[in-house]
Amino acid sequence: MAIVTDGLTYNLDASVLLLSGFSDNQTLLDAYVPDEVNVNGWYGSAGYSLYVAASGQGSNSVIRFNTGNLAFKNPDEFLSYTALTVQIAAKRTGASYTNTWMGLFSTWFNYAESGLTILAITDNANTRNYSGWGTYGGITTTQSTSSMPLDTPIVVTATISPATSGSFYTNSTSTGTFTNSKAQGYFGVGGLESAQGFFVGDLYQVLIYNRELSEAEIIQNAETLRDKWFSI
Repeated sequence: MAIVTDGLTYNLDASVLLLSGFSDNQTLLDAYVPDEVNVNGWYGSAGYSLYVAASGQGSNSVIRFNTGNLAFKNPDEFLSYTALTVQIAAKRTGASYTNTWMGLFSTWFNYAESGLTILAITDNANTRNYSGWGTYGGITTTQSTSSMPLDTPIVVTATISPATSGSFYTNSTSTGTFTNSKAQGYFGVGGLESAQGFFVGDLYQVLIYNRELSEAEIIQNAETLRDKWFSI
């Protein structure tokens, strides 16, 4: 199967970085990171440790996050989106520092009247027995009904329209809904508003759409990412 292209505005694919001039263990901080479909691409910012790793998932290179964020070069592009679907293939590998939330994705959209933040939700001690994921709504989080355990590759999906509630999918399975989400300070992948909220793990691929994908399309992409990156 192939990735759905209708409405696809970003495709951050870590497997192509070594082919586009980056080297193994090269830092991505302060670096321009190309996107497969968006000419604006990404920028490595807001942290200390963020690099390409050739020893990634299978034969593919990955983007290894510890304390770093990949920001959109043009976040204002999202202002014109009236709906949003984000699919992320990743693996959480490390501790959550002192925060219960680890930022996977955040942006505003719909002329800044709406926002979406996707989180890995852990306990402060990171004891490996509390590993949810979900959204941040300004005061509380809404969790997916599935977990995001350590050292396990996963595809997480959130799709949202201002006129409707949002939906979660984990791999190819529907795992709940949410009605409240907002943007955080770091627009991109890998961090929230403070160093305590950085994602620790490997990022494989990020797909962003300016519309709500159907369930069939979400499953198609999840299975395509599975076949490329890991077995689910």
